[in-house]
Amino acid sequence: MKIKTSRGFTLLELIVIIAIIGILAAMVAPQFSSVIERKKLNEAVSDFESALKLAKHTARTSGRGMTVCATTDLQAGELQQTPPRFAEDSCTDWIQLSNDTTDNGGWVVFRTVPDSSTAAPVIKKFAFANNDVEMNWGRGRTPIRIQPKGSTGSNATMEIKLSHATSDDCQATAGNKKDCIKVVLSPLGNVRVEK
Repeated sequence: MKIKTSRGFTLLELIVIIAIIGILAAMVAPQFSSVIERKKLNEAVSDFESALKLAKHTARTSGRGMTVCATTDLQAGELQQTPPRFAEDSCTDWIQLSNDTTDNGGWVVFRTVPDSSTAAPVIKKFAFANNDVEMNWGRGRTPIRIQPKGSTGSNATMEIKLSHATSDDCQATAGNKKDCIKVVLSPLGNVRVEK
């Protein structure tokens, strides 16, 4: 009769393997969290670019000016009407998105009208993802107006940063700005992203 030898791991071998896995996980976790934070910034930039591209396309195809601006409340009264309407006076210049709040903010693309207090037809609303990001639009409450040929007529800069980042972090040299992205809008309506 053959004696069976047990196959498997001893308790000591299992402890060593678990320790090695723990050490590897500790080394990878900080890098993984920075990838997730960078993804949050990139999503905010992508939302802005999508709103701007839609406004430019609609302005060119319709032959009418379009306006893009940020709002803290996509659930506001006139935006809930059918069809939805929005006035430039409701634009905001600074938005903080947070995981622990139910922010209803977003970008609104609507037709340009001469009077900023007149509600105009909304083309589309882009809701922000709640993700601990702050956006500071350097033009104050001034919305972006897209001319029928796709130009904006002026340039502007928007700073998008993680909530824990300071303004000094965003002024650092290009290689150190891991918590900030600067979005530059040209007079021709082109977007340049500085990471």
